[in-house]
Amino acid sequence: MKRQRQDIVAIRALAILLVMFGHSIILYSSSWNVYGTTQSAPVLDAVKSVIDVLQMPLFFSISGFCLMFTMQSGHRIVFIRFVLDKVKRLLVPFLIVGIGWLVPIRLLLGYLGYENKPLPYVLIYDFLIGFDNGHLWFLPSLFLMFIVVGGLIEISALWNKYERLFEGMLIAVAFGLYMTALCVPAITFIPYMGNVCRYFIFFALGFVIHRYEDALHMHSRGSVLAGVLTLLCSCLIIQLTGITKNGIGALVVGAAMVLAMYMVVPDRYIQISQPISKDSLGLYLFHSPLLYISFTFWPNISPWLMVTINFVGFGLCALLLTELIRFLRLGFVIGE
Repeated sequence: MKRQRQDIVAIRALAILLVMFGHSIILYSSSWNVYGTTQSAPVLDAVKSVIDVLQMPLFFSISGFCLMFTMQSGHRIVFIRFVLDKVKRLLVPFLIVGIGWLVPIRLLLGYLGYENKPLPYVLIYDFLIGFDNGHLWFLPSLFLMFIVVGGLIEISALWNKYERLFEGMLIAVAFGLYMTALCVPAITFIPYMGNVCRYFIFFALGFVIHRYEDALHMHSRGSVLAGVLTLLCSCLIIQLTGITKNGIGALVVGAAMVLAMYMVVPDRYIQISQPISKDSLGLYLFHSPLLYISFTFWPNISPWLMVTINFVGFGLCALLLTELIRFLRLGFVIGE
């Protein structure tokens, strides 16, 4: 068996921690108004603006990076088998956690977005179609990306120079989808397609980073320094320009930050990253809905107490719940 890439383990752990921390402080973001608070936290607002540009591009890039492992396995990728595997890993958790965790918690807490809506409308329009399913939009969006990837693999398999042709088509499709998102705003009204168009380019970036990592001299002293400087400059640019997660500016800065992360994170064993990376999907699935508790009952407490409750307290709850599900051999709930 090939050695597990410890840099990817650490990046996956870091990515989920960024997502969890971003969700934990979203109450203080100037761009979010679902729940209100009398507290002001400019530092947390600034941190959230940086996380918004990086978190999802980094997550999608990991999927693209890991696709290279699949393509290098020596086994021909069969489209139907490929898609069915993604159904198991992405759509099954989406349905189970959405119907059995997210929606019930929102209903019990009197979530305003569901007010005066019948349950069938909530389940079909808000949850399944995706107009208000919280953080779970990521899973169907990634699934649709894999449908596109599977199709490109099938096409490229008909020709010689399999990897090179696939890479060219992947990049072309990624840029085409991103330009569609910029030029055709109405694409966002098609369920999940706005997210696919906006983030597929980062999936492709992860694949390209993996393919050319030797040429990029990943983890050399010079690349680490360049990565650190890129991250610092990117944070400064985000704060000075007010870049959001959309637009050409966000694409350039987000791509630079993603590349920098792969340069900075070392390919060596880091103990703390192992359980976090292993349970990353469970943490993603279970953590965010718990935050509605604190946003509903204690919106005006000290921001730092809110962060402690949300990030540490509910983070540990999500981690324990993930481990419990695995212990009970219900791994299908978390895509295993």
